[in-house]
Amino acid sequence: MPHDHQGWIISCDKHKNINWKVVELLAENWLELIQKEPFDLLLLRPPGRSSFYKQIYDDRIEHLSVLYSDKMYPSLKQVKIYENKRYFSDWLMINKIPHPKTSIFYTKVEAVNFLNFHQKFPLVSKLNIGASGKGVTILKTKEQALDEVNLLFGEGKKIIGAPNIRKGSFIKKLKKLVNNPKFLNDRMKEYKQQSNEVHKNYVIFQEFINHSFEWRCVVIGNSYFAHKKLGKSGKTSGSLLKDYSNPPLSLLNFVRELSINHKIDSAAIDIFEHNGKYLVNEIQCFFGQSDPHQMFVNDKPGRYFFDENIWVFEEGTFNDNQCFDLRLKHALELCKAH
Repeated sequence: MPHDHQGWIISCDKHKNINWKVVELLAENWLELIQKEPFDLLLLRPPGRSSFYKQIYDDRIEHLSVLYSDKMYPSLKQVKIYENKRYFSDWLMINKIPHPKTSIFYTKVEAVNFLNFHQKFPLVSKLNIGASGKGVTILKTKEQALDEVNLLFGEGKKIIGAPNIRKGSFIKKLKKLVNNPKFLNDRMKEYKQQSNEVHKNYVIFQEFINHSFEWRCVVIGNSYFAHKKLGKSGKTSGSLLKDYSNPPLSLLNFVRELSINHKIDSAAIDIFEHNGKYLVNEIQCFFGQSDPHQMFVNDKPGRYFFDENIWVFEEGTFNDNQCFDLRLKHALELCKAH
């Protein structure tokens, strides 16, 4: 979508020997534009607000993977599980990854039958797309859950598309609008599309995990980060409240094993702690970042990396430019390895 790729451009411009070109995958001649000249990498930036645009993007990236599977970053798998909760839930189940129990219904009869036997509330309802907690509803009673089913198998639900004015610096946002007035117009078109989309004929119910925080873990190549996202109004997504206390190494071991076993090497992984176990809630190849760092250890910003069977902490700043700089470094390493 317009301007979502700016992080890639900023990173590429820091390298004097990188020539880049932006190709809009929604263009009618998208394939011709890609095949027009040789390239070493396809740096992807899937949309995360509109189901309509996300479906088009995923379809075309899947076709491109037949031709350029070793040149796409992040991978097709990581793009497809991004902001597609129905697909992601099935992926977790197929790969036997521990996660909050999730049930997806495509008929009203099945959804109602489920609620007739379900005794444990609250219950979480999710729409298929929606970052920062949008599209997530906590249902406290069976009556609320039945109302949710009637709505989703009736007139449907909408996500009100609007910018998160709490995220980032207001002054920076204002400067961006002054320096690039087209940005506001393009972004508002995207929010309008999001607001016009009606979600219906399915319902996603997820087990409610009672929690005061959720781990935000980030893996990019051999760089690992983790901090706590604190809850607000029963949700941690979109709260922007964080705790940068030292993450446990057991958590990093869990994330590393997941990364290696399922080839998830460029993503944020949101994790609940529940009854002594780690449960995966979300995996996002692109994610919001309101701070210039993703982790502190003993009050020092930095990262962990795994070397000779031990975790090593390295102090420093590795998350500049919304982590795009680190992503590009990793993408270039993979490109050289092929």
